[in-house]
Amino acid sequence: AAIVAFTACNQADKFQYGKEIVLVTGTDASPISSDRILADQVPISYSFSISATGVVSEDVKAHIKYDTLALENYNKANKTTYVAVPQNVLLINDEYVVIPKGSARSALTSVTMLDNSFIEEGVNYVIPLSVAYLEGGSAQILETSKSIFVKVGKTMESYSLDIPNTSIYSTHSLHTNR
Repeated sequence: AAIVAFTACNQADKFQYGKEIVLVTGTDASPISSDRILADQVPISYSFSISATGVVSEDVKAHIKYDTLALENYNKANKTTYVAVPQNVLLINDEYVVIPKGSARSALTSVTMLDNSFIEEGVNYVIPLSVAYLEGGSAQILETSKSIFVKVGKTMESYSLDIPNTSIYSTHSLHTNR
């Protein structure tokens, strides 16, 4: 039985201690950001960092890119319909960040949305960002966590009737973040 259990392992089951793996911080559970940019007023920025699974043995430079292909693949795999914010309204403030030797996280970098006129009601927008490649060290990108999709929305107003007293009606403004 021990021989069967030992030989049943495959390549994916083998863990390599000391292997340096890099990912976008916060994407270990899902590439969809847990925070949302509320783009009522622009410009507005979203900050993020790049992490390693352990302390890196030398500086690792992670190159950041706008990545619609990653979003297309995510939509296909998860049967979602997220739409990429147009690249021409975005500014990636640093095209690369460094995880310094002896550290496990880069300094914060950010993406800034400069315009919100493209936003249509009912469309789920995201800013698709990925680690394109790494320089320095022996670190590798964790493919399942190399991208982050930052949710974008605007406040929408709707009105309802307040009818506790049926002889007097008044309207109340309700705000919904979408």
